[in-house]
Amino acid sequence: MAIAHRATRSGRRYSLANKAKALAVILREEFDVGFVSYDAVSGVRIGSSETQQCNDTWVALEASTVTELAAAGRAHVSLLPYNRYELAIPLHEGGKVILVAVAAVPALVPPGPHAAQEHQRLQRWAQSVCDRLRSSDQLLRQRRNEEEQKAQVKMAWEVILTLDHLIRHLRIHKNPAKNQEQILEAAFELLGVQSLLWVPQHHDAPVSPATAGSWRHASPACRNGTKPA
Repeated sequence: MAIAHRATRSGRRYSLANKAKALAVILREEFDVGFVSYDAVSGVRIGSSETQQCNDTWVALEASTVTELAAAGRAHVSLLPYNRYELAIPLHEGGKVILVAVAAVPALVPPGPHAAQEHQRLQRWAQSVCDRLRSSDQLLRQRRNEEEQKAQVKMAWEVILTLDHLIRHLRIHKNPAKNQEQILEAAFELLGVQSLLWVPQHHDAPVSPATAGSWRHASPACRNGTKPA
């Protein structure tokens, strides 16, 4: 029986605060106002609005309002006092809303018959931006899925070719120790693990380490799949 100890792989992951900053930059370029983001799950504001430009357009929302906007999953424009509009734009990631960005935008027309038309235009504009952001996330997820599928196909072929090579060249009845070493080396390369051990069924047989891994010296504890102290 072979026991593998897989190495921990660290991938780049961005915090919610970093994503909120990036979203604020994108939306500022689009609407020319400062946005403040809220956590879609807790409704808590992410980061701070320290600059004067952002303070002028900052809209305080209750946590329940944020979660309602996140559940809707669509951009929302509503009228505010002093001839302003509130823009709320959700950010999707992995098929769910993780942030809700909000800002106050000054109206370009005074209250009257043209105000409703401006409201509709802002709603369509905000939704268009929301759709573009969501499409970008979907394309990114699709690309990742394709890369994972390609990696799985590549791994499958590598396993087949490795097994074929072992079957053709191993002589089980001759030099079992050397055959065991070749099998471990082949498995070590395929699995991409940090360490690999060969644990015999008989308790009195020695535990054999694979190639140079973190478990340099095998001990009886390895039979239970635990790392020696």
